Amino acid sequence: MKALLNSFFRDAAFVREFRTAPASMQIHSNYIGGLLEHTLAVTKIVDSLAAVHPRLDRNLALTGAILHDIGKIKEFVTTTSIDVSEEGMLRGHVVIGEQMVLDRIGKIEGFPELLKLKIAHMILSHHKELEWGAPKKPQFAEAIAIHYADDADAKLFQFATLKANAQTEDAWIWDKRIGHVFFEISIQMHFAHKRYKFNITIYK
Repeated sequence: MKALLNSFFRDAAFVREFRTAPASMQIHSNYIGGLLEHTLAVTKIVDSLAAVHPRLDRNLALTGAILHDIGKIKEFVTTTSIDVSEEGMLRGHVVIGEQMVLDRIGKIEGFPELLKLKIAHMILSHHKELEWGAPKKPQFAEAIAIHYADDADAKLFQFATLKANAQTEDAWIWDKRIGHVFFEISIQMHFAHKRYKFNITIYK
């Protein structure tokens, strides 16, 4: 697995594209460098899950986390805006990413066949559901860990961004992707009396 990762991250052209690619057009991390930021977040989450569940193959899971979205360097075209490339539209980053990994593995002598299939599967299944663009559903623990780490980072980014950008006095907003997003603003008020001390929290 180290040889596979080195084949990508010692390739200056790949690193340049990976560092500047967005992670999406609209949904999350949709800016230059967003893919790198998202990948680091997913990798950290997967590493934490491996610490909680030590029966996971940590090295396998981390390899899948690092490589799960590499197809996005070819899926998107970034100029003054982010658009989808022809290959991205017709194939999608999941299929593109799997092909990129298989091409690199094909150049590594003696790479284990089962390991190749498991890494490919983690890429193909990281969206989990067929209707979300996954050709296969996760079939082992490391694959499902990558899916939930990926989904958690994307969803948390969306919630945090909606809250940060909200321009309303209401307690919540409705988003077509997320649904209701609740804003809790608490103001701590401390009162002292010669006989009593108490706190009041006001929610707006």
